[in-house]
Amino acid sequence: SSTEYVKKADLDALIKVLKESGNAFHTLKPPKPLIVDSGASHHMISDVKLISDIKPAVGDVIIANGDRIPVKGIGNLNLFNKKSQAFY
Repeated sequence: SSTEYVKKADLDALIKVLKESGNAFHTLKPPKPLIVDSGASHHMISDVKLISDIKPAVGDVIIANGDRIPVKGIGNLNLFNKKSQAFY
C-alpha cells in the first residue's frame, strides 16, 4: 500500500475554486425534516416546493404543544403516493 499526500498549494487551489463557484459543501442546506402525524386533522408542510396549485389562505394551525402556526396558503400535496391538500 502506498501513501499519497496532497500538496498545500493544491489544497488551497481547490478551496479557492470551490469558494468562487459557490459549490462549497458548507453552502449546501440540508433538507427540512418531514414529520408525519397520521392523527392530524389537517396536513401542514413548510416546504412550498412540495405543494402545487397554491391559493392564499388565512388562519392558524394549533400544533401538538399548543403553539399556533400561521397559515400562508393551501395547495395540493402528493406525498407517499397519496394526494391530499395541505397548509403551508
